[in-house]
Amino acid sequence: MAELFDKYDFDYVINFEFSSRGKIKAVDGNQRAVYTIDKLNLDTGALNAAREAAMWESGAMQDITEERCLFLLDKYERADKDGKYAGYSDAIIYHLKKRLKRLRQEK
Repeated sequence: MAELFDKYDFDYVINFEFSSRGKIKAVDGNQRAVYTIDKLNLDTGALNAAREAAMWESGAMQDITEERCLFLLDKYERADKDGKYAGYSDAIIYHLKKRLKRLRQEK
């Protein structure tokens, strides 16, 4: 599994996308992402439901302003004092970035 996540390779996260229902999938069929999803069993009903709930509870799925979106992005992109990120922050950040892009295009 070590070859899967090189400690200097931080771009692996961009190989995943998340539906509004919490389902994870590989971007453009990226084989590394497909392998990760399969080997770590990341596409289960329980995980999908937990991601969906976290996205709604965070505010990422609500109709929010650009200012609120930036505030939430800042919040979820930061680790706490113990170096931990909020649960399912990858899915939350994914949707906040999509929303921010849409809000900026509408200007």
